[in-house]
Amino acid sequence: MINIFKGTMKTAKEVSAPIRRFVCGFEPMGAHTKDIDTRSQAELLHNLDYYASKMPEVSQFKEELKTMDPKHLSLVSDICELAERHEMLPTNIDLKQQYQGQSILQSLLSQLPKASKENPSALDFTQEVINQTDSTTSKYFLGSVIGGILKNTGLSKHFEAAKASVKDIAESTINGGYTMDFKPQERFMEFVKLLINPNADPEKIKILPQVASTVDKISEKDHQINVDKIIFSKTPVSRIKQNLQHITDVERNLEGQGKQVDVANFLTDTLTEVHPLS
Repeated sequence: MINIFKGTMKTAKEVSAPIRRFVCGFEPMGAHTKDIDTRSQAELLHNLDYYASKMPEVSQFKEELKTMDPKHLSLVSDICELAERHEMLPTNIDLKQQYQGQSILQSLLSQLPKASKENPSALDFTQEVINQTDSTTSKYFLGSVIGGILKNTGLSKHFEAAKASVKDIAESTINGGYTMDFKPQERFMEFVKLLINPNADPEKIKILPQVASTVDKISEKDHQINVDKIIFSKTPVSRIKQNLQHITDVERNLEGQGKQVDVANFLTDTLTEVHPLS
């Protein structure tokens, strides 16, 4: 049946508008935490039907997407919402634009159902990126992971361990104002790739938030932490945690002498020797 009203035509089966999650209009740039997603499973499935009716890329994979773990339906809806957003900026990323016969959106949606079952921590990490970053960074990340890393079960523990660091990564790489280019997003991805690395130790990745929190509380000064020295070190995690208990007193003593401790060297040194920065 077709309803005709004032010259417009609307099919009786047209799906009503979705329950969107993001801010309409101007969105804060850089790192910011989005509100918790309170949409129900039924509402998220409705959103999927809506986006499938509007985007052929979603329609192509709709039935497979409905078989995903319900907790990942929020991610599907968020990705679709990002795909329909257009930032009025030179750095706008169009997830629906075709590259060699396939768009970023198509590539992502084709991988999500399998990843949801076999590598859920990768999707949990992806959701956290969207939760903690602006649209440009979220889209840049999505475009950077379509090569198959979401299906790499060998990195599941890395994704799981790194999730808690996403907020800190965002705050340290993409804040500072609009730059008219993707340099902040490149810095963000460089940090992500450092952690989601088969040579990194997931147990050491897991303690990075504790390291950052402890060091931040020492004083008002900025402290540089060479994360790679920690996560690629051979030092046992138990030793790093033990050294972390002493770093506050050591650093405050050094600051009184006008010096700073090399955090990574101190934490990974099995002898707990002091390595002041010059």
